[in-house]
Amino acid sequence: MSYKPQLTINEIFLKSPVLKTFWDKTTILTKLETLVQSKLDPKIASNCKVANFNNGILILQASTPAWGHSLRFASSDLLSDLRKEMELCALKSIKITVEPDKKDYIQREITPIAPLTIFAKKELRKAAESLENLPQLQIALINLSNN
Repeated sequence: MSYKPQLTINEIFLKSPVLKTFWDKTTILTKLETLVQSKLDPKIASNCKVANFNNGILILQASTPAWGHSLRFASSDLLSDLRKEMELCALKSIKITVEPDKKDYIQREITPIAPLTIFAKKELRKAAESLENLPQLQIALINLSNN
């Protein structure tokens, strides 16, 4: 019985053209992420990440519209700084997108709506009765006044 050594992860990635392309792209994006983070103001950098790099266009993703706005202001200086790097001299432009982090959303309890007062219910019914030409709205207001 002969023992055949298993391939290392590097050998697997290098033997498959598809996996090699994936590996190369991941390596490039990781280097770009580090480079971009080092060139940006730390506050902006903590709210931005490299999303993609394709055809000379670097796509950066901001966590909120406000940080996207700040990133747009910093992008021209960033573009100049990145072009000074040998492997990024062909960088054409930077595109900014906004994609909020899912972790920033906090699950909140829905507070129940206070019940309508008797006066409010009567006013809703009066309003509903005056809307003969809008039957769907009339029905909705009547239903609301009955709750």
